[in-house]
Amino acid sequence: MFGGIGGTAGLYSRALQRLFNTIRGPMVVAPEFSAQVDLFGRPELWGLHGGELMMGLLDGLVAGGAGNRSQVAIVNPLGSKEIAIIEQIWFMHTAVEVLYHAISQTPLTNTTGNLVTRDTRRVTTTGGSMPSGVIIKTQNNAALANVASLVGKTITPANAMSIVFPDFVLGPGWSYRLYPTADNVAIASQITFIVRARPATDDEIIGL
Repeated sequence: MFGGIGGTAGLYSRALQRLFNTIRGPMVVAPEFSAQVDLFGRPELWGLHGGELMMGLLDGLVAGGAGNRSQVAIVNPLGSKEIAIIEQIWFMHTAVEVLYHAISQTPLTNTTGNLVTRDTRRVTTTGGSMPSGVIIKTQNNAALANVASLVGKTITPANAMSIVFPDFVLGPGWSYRLYPTADNVAIASQITFIVRARPATDDEIIGL
């Protein structure tokens, strides 16, 4: 039986009630049955606890001139009450391209728009945008700066798709950046981000 758990944590109790269709009454499972479910597993269950499944495309970014670095990032903005998980990043280009991966606490300046839903039950606009504050940002008019740490490097083969699985968790105020290895070089690849986000408890945001 599920009681009244309050706050953000109550979403998970509510999720189980939704899953087993017991919102209008207590959930009672007979002793001979054992209900086993992973609310963070299958994608159709993600929305039960307020989670959001998202994806977004960057169709390249032009070079910004001498001394400037072209960059793209997934940003979970400061003050967000969500955690975001970057599950996959798809790369496609007609030529070989090398990109660094890094994390930062300084967001880039240009917003490409909201990520698009991977769950049409959560659509908020005719274009399929999500209500989440997690967005794609770009910049190509400044030198590379404010990088906390390099975390990876990918080489996209010519005329092929390359997929990486960061499984990277972004807390509020953090960004996951991609950029070329040199200044005044375009991001030529088509890059698709596969992202999840969900409400977080205070303990998840400030540290366990």
